[in-house]
Amino acid sequence: MVPKTELNELFECRDGILYGKAVGWRRKESNSRVCGKPIGTKMLGGHLHLNFTDKRGKKHRELAHRVVYMMHCGELPEMLDHIDMDPER
Repeated sequence: MVPKTELNELFECRDGILYGKAVGWRRKESNSRVCGKPIGTKMLGGHLHLNFTDKRGKKHRELAHRVVYMMHCGELPEMLDHIDMDPER
């Protein structure tokens, strides 16, 4: 997983929703596509996943709730799920 500092540079979490942020090292087209917009694609089970590229150019595909947890706590437990079992929040 990408370090907490880099995730906080890429994303902003407001009211449980992830938004993209403009990043100086990212291509201009990518910034304009995600900056200030809600991000994530809903999977069949209802959970959101994200596709993003880190500073080193490595592509990542992560579940949004895991990214949010990592942004706040800096580490991931072995198992992480929604306490209310609602994948929408």
